[in-house]
Amino acid sequence: EASITLNVPYRMTFMYSQFGCMVDYLIANYGRDRFLQYMKILCITSNHDRVFIDTYGISFDAYVDLFKAHVDTIGGSSGKILGSD
Repeated sequence: EASITLNVPYRMTFMYSQFGCMVDYLIANYGRDRFLQYMKILCITSNHDRVFIDTYGISFDAYVDLFKAHVDTIGGSSGKILGSD
């Protein structure tokens, strides 16, 4: 997290809220059961990238891009998501 540039007050609060929204969107699109499966596998392995691809069929970076596009369509601004400008 330290390498991500965010020019916002209350950096950790912003990041926590942002990831909460990303999880909500993940569950809305792929289902609660798949999310629980993903979390259970992460408890026994540290290879987040591989587990994400195996569970969701896309890379985490591709999912972030989908989430950003979603934010833009609902009138938000994805400019600060994960430090992008």
